[in-house]
Amino acid sequence: MSLTRRLILSFAIILLFALLSIITHVWGNAVRSEKFSELQAVILDQNGVREFGQSLDVMHKKMRVIQTLHQAGDEMPISASEASEQIVAIRGMRARHQLLQERLLDSLGQADLVGVDRLLQFWLQYLVQMLGDTSEPLPQTVEAAPEYAAVMQSLVERELALVRRAAEINTALNQAVTMTNRIAMGTFLLSLLVTVALALHIVSFTRRSISILHRGTEQWGSGKLEYQVPPLHGELGQLAESFNHMARNLRTAMNEVKAASARADAASQAKSSFLANMSHELRTPMNAIIGYSEMMIEEAGDDDTVTVAEFVPDLEKVLSAGQHLLALINDVLDISKIESGKMTVYNEDTDLNRLMDEIIVTVQPMVDKNRNKLVYNNNLADQRTSTDVTRFRQISLNLLSNAAKFTRDGAISVTLSDVVADGKNLIEVSVRDTGIGMSAEQIEQVFEAFIQADLSTTKEYGGTGLGLTISKKFAQLLGGDITVESEVGKGSCFTFRLPRNAPVSVRRANRALAGLERAHNARVLVVDDNEAAQEISLRLLRQAGFEVMIASSGTEAIATATEKQPDVIILDVMMPEMDGWQVLESLRDAQSTRDIPVIIQSMVNEREMGDMMNVDAYMVKPVDKEQLLTTVRGVLAHRADAVDAP
Repeated sequence: MSLTRRLILSFAIILLFALLSIITHVWGNAVRSEKFSELQAVILDQNGVREFGQSLDVMHKKMRVIQTLHQAGDEMPISASEASEQIVAIRGMRARHQLLQERLLDSLGQADLVGVDRLLQFWLQYLVQMLGDTSEPLPQTVEAAPEYAAVMQSLVERELALVRRAAEINTALNQAVTMTNRIAMGTFLLSLLVTVALALHIVSFTRRSISILHRGTEQWGSGKLEYQVPPLHGELGQLAESFNHMARNLRTAMNEVKAASARADAASQAKSSFLANMSHELRTPMNAIIGYSEMMIEEAGDDDTVTVAEFVPDLEKVLSAGQHLLALINDVLDISKIESGKMTVYNEDTDLNRLMDEIIVTVQPMVDKNRNKLVYNNNLADQRTSTDVTRFRQISLNLLSNAAKFTRDGAISVTLSDVVADGKNLIEVSVRDTGIGMSAEQIEQVFEAFIQADLSTTKEYGGTGLGLTISKKFAQLLGGDITVESEVGKGSCFTFRLPRNAPVSVRRANRALAGLERAHNARVLVVDDNEAAQEISLRLLRQAGFEVMIASSGTEAIATATEKQPDVIILDVMMPEMDGWQVLESLRDAQSTRDIPVIIQSMVNEREMGDMMNVDAYMVKPVDKEQLLTTVRGVLAHRADAVDAP
């Protein structure tokens, strides 16, 4: 049973016992109230009988006085008014007697007061005759009525009976009070016992569950993330499952962190090896350049008869070493551009058969150096296509040069074919060799930067470990990819696929010329509240051939940009009323100005803020002439590329 259900059941039981206690208390009060009311009624009846007896005794004495006077010869012992008052009193006593009869009937079950009615009737008749209301003679004596003593005796007996009844009721009341108190106390003690038992049960259940959870947290805290909390019931069971899920996620995350750490260590080691290898690779051509240059200087100084033709072999070696050094530097620059996302693609129409002929001529000396045989097969139905010629040539040269480098006295084949994949027409370039091949582990790392098969490969064959990485990145930029199949000792097959007839871009030379033309005629809006800064920017930009507009505030800048539509805006950040970031946000929100490139110029270096606001460039004051013009021209040229790009 869940903790919630246990608590609800406990509360229900406690409420039930509380209700039982209330009912017992109410019932006890009702019983006591009933007995007390009955006792009060008996006491009232007792007082009523006593008071009635006293009234009867007073009336009896008055009637005896009247009789005595009458017997003494006084025909009218009392006045008529006094007689009338006594008559009224006697009639009132008769009414009281009737009411007393009814109350005695309720209290004792009997109501016969012997002779009262006859005695009262006799007194009434006597007084009426005395007033002359009847012709009958007055009775000679009051004792002709029922015996007064018998009446009083009857009243005394009824009063004693009421006293006994009151005693009985009082005893019953005490018994009821005792019984109800016992029942209430028993109910209270039972409720208390049940409440304590339920509380102990809840505490025991909760403590046991929390102890299990605590044991799990101790295990996880000690690093045993594989530990799982045993199943529990209800909400604590859900909590335990959440803890187990958290431990599983934490274990997975720890494994990922360890794997990432291992990869980082491997990458660090790879970069360290790359730097060491790059140092060696750079020194080799530099040594050749310096060595042959020194030799030619010495030969030219020692022998005046040496002709220029004799320097040609050495110059060719210097040229070769310089070209090799340039290739190394270009590889590093290319991977840097790729990783920063600044590498662009320029597609143009080309003849692949002629392009491949040029590539094969270039790579043929490398093939011949290791005594390999190169076979070229072109199975394309249409030799014309559009692609980035430079990237295509670089990819193909990298694949072929790798095949020539790692193959000796073997065969290399390059095949061009038309393929269809995922409904797309593709061109496939396959480079196969019979070289040293690679293992499955080496294939997994072959396209990672700075990594070759192993250190022995680097030492024996040289290279930076960037060629295949660059090639794969270029292939992906062209909309394709490179895959590899290989077996140790049998060779490798690299397959390069790219889409056929990619959209054509404007040639690089034409774009550069257009960019220069746009930069020369461009309109620049300078936004700065400082007049000296305005004057400096105005002079430098006008000397460079730009048309310059000035705005001294954010509001003026927005109005000018909306009306004049400048080619680029140089925006200061620290301005009154609206700062540069607010102006930039307003420009980006407006349809007419959102595409205008913006260069931020500020005394504070907030490049991260600039990146968040997607500015085109960021300059920190003071800005010199070269930096200002270079930045403006660069932004305009980049925007021209973006406009011309497909």
